[in-house]
Amino acid sequence: MKKIAILGNGLLGGSLALAILKNMPKCSVSLWGRNWKGVKWDEKEFFQQSKEKIEETNLSDAIEKSDLLIFAVPVEAMCSLANQILEIGLPSNVLVTDVGSIKGLVHQQVGEIFQERNISFIGSHPMAGSEKSGLFFAQADLFVDKSVILTNDQLINDDIVLSLENFWRNLRVSQVLKLNSQQHDDFIAGLSHLPHLLASLQVLLSKKIPNADKLLGDGFKDLTRIASGNEVMWTKILLNNRVYLLKYIRIFQDLLKECKDSLEKNDEKKMLSFLNEAIEHRKHLLEESH
Repeated sequence: MKKIAILGNGLLGGSLALAILKNMPKCSVSLWGRNWKGVKWDEKEFFQQSKEKIEETNLSDAIEKSDLLIFAVPVEAMCSLANQILEIGLPSNVLVTDVGSIKGLVHQQVGEIFQERNISFIGSHPMAGSEKSGLFFAQADLFVDKSVILTNDQLINDDIVLSLENFWRNLRVSQVLKLNSQQHDDFIAGLSHLPHLLASLQVLLSKKIPNADKLLGDGFKDLTRIASGNEVMWTKILLNNRVYLLKYIRIFQDLLKECKDSLEKNDEKKMLSFLNEAIEHRKHLLEESH
């Protein structure tokens, strides 16, 4: 790849640009954003060195001669942006991907738009991020040792899929997994979207506890860190994936009822088993993820 265009100058878009500069020095990168006003480049040394290389305000210039085009805007903005860039014109051999956390909607809308024009689209979801948002918090190493999920609902050629896989490996991810969009949205609802909702609910629960601000421990802070994520973005994510999210809420309700029953019955054996199973399975999950 000689040129990569990133559409969206937020946390993920900025981190992608910095990661490409660091790990793919022979590749040029354009980071396009609708609005650069208020972006504080000069407050980070690495940005000072990178600004002239990647900042792009003209969409046509950003996508010109690009080999890889990455959508790093909110899912609900991708469709109109896809139509906009198709009106401008894309190189015939360009590969398009995105970094959204929902894939069914993206493939139904954006994937089909590109498929009609014989342009390759494959979804990407790097399992990396932060509760903080905005370009200022971008990190060149955000994707290091993280997993990336690829979704290929448009059934793009294996060689092209491999080129996208290699791109992510160049950014030093630990593994690349391949799922269809339904599998992705199902699994991520339980592993990412529900945890965000539960963290937010835990924070709201603290409002029922007098002097909670004086009683907070590390457990509360660790559990609720992700509740600080952008509320507009997360509202869209949760609602757009509500079918699968509701599935895992019902499963969680069953687990919570089981725990509640053991407390009501003062069942020490059951509670011990409940907690031990969680300890062992968490250990297993973390071992398998490395």
